[in-house]
Amino acid sequence: MTFEEFQRYILPLALHFHDARDEPTWRLYHAALLAPPAPTRQLLDRALIRAANRRYFPSTAELRADAEAERQALLQAHPFTPCTGCRDTGGWAAFTDTDGVARVKRCTCFARYRGRLAQLGVTDYPVLALPAASEVPA
Repeated sequence: MTFEEFQRYILPLALHFHDARDEPTWRLYHAALLAPPAPTRQLLDRALIRAANRRYFPSTAELRADAEAERQALLQAHPFTPCTGCRDTGGWAAFTDTDGVARVKRCTCFARYRGRLAQLGVTDYPVLALPAASEVPA
């Protein structure tokens, strides 16, 4: 996402919180928010809605945590359901290669599942942010 596209995304949230920053500060915020692994546009859209319910303008870490929470919610709402052919192997299908060696590969139902997740903005990256730490009583 370019800086200009980012400005269109973040401006409504900044106006909501009456947060005025100069361009160099916004450029740093943009770079920190979209550092790899960067949230997809769909996750960023959902994270901005979640962030609007905060009491203050979110830091990049908080906005990334919101995007990760949305990613986890989408994964829970859309679990992988294997077909009858790969139900026992968790999405893997057996096949025999040209040399007669038995191998496994991802089942086509898993590829369809990954395609649905990609349409929702959930991709193959690791977590966007670790959950907030909590203190353990001594």
